[in-house]
Amino acid sequence: METDPVCLMPIDAAAAAFTMEYKGREYCFCSAGCYDKFKRNPKDYV
Repeated sequence: METDPVCLMPIDAAAAAFTMEYKGREYCFCSAGCYDKFKRNPKDYV
């Protein structure tokens, strides 16, 4: 299990619909909203 860095919801990495690599690490997101927030300013969530 991974944790969505925006809302802190547990996510099954294999089933995550939204993922993004940032500084060599893969992040998983529960929704497009969390993905978009992270994409706009990842430093706020890392």
